[in-house]
Amino acid sequence: MDQNKELRTEKLDLITHLGYKNLISSYGGNIGNWKKACRENWESKVAREDYQFVLQLEKKLKEDPNLLNRIKKMVEREEKEEKEFREENNI
Repeated sequence: MDQNKELRTEKLDLITHLGYKNLISSYGGNIGNWKKACRENWESKVAREDYQFVLQLEKKLKEDPNLLNRIKKMVEREEKEEKEFREENNI
């Protein structure tokens, strides 16, 4: 795999990962609330970019009804690990 393609894949994976965390942490797993927030803040470039991600994720959630549960478990596991790390390192 060429390096540029590899970097694009890593970036996409990071963006997807952060989007999943945002869905759970900011919107309680409710994609409709995130979609609504994007529309209400349409003048923001970030909201417009998020909206594209939300539409893609919404499609994936319809195709895979268990995806949301897997995303929630992933985010909960990461939050637990982060909390433990902070406690162990007095951060």
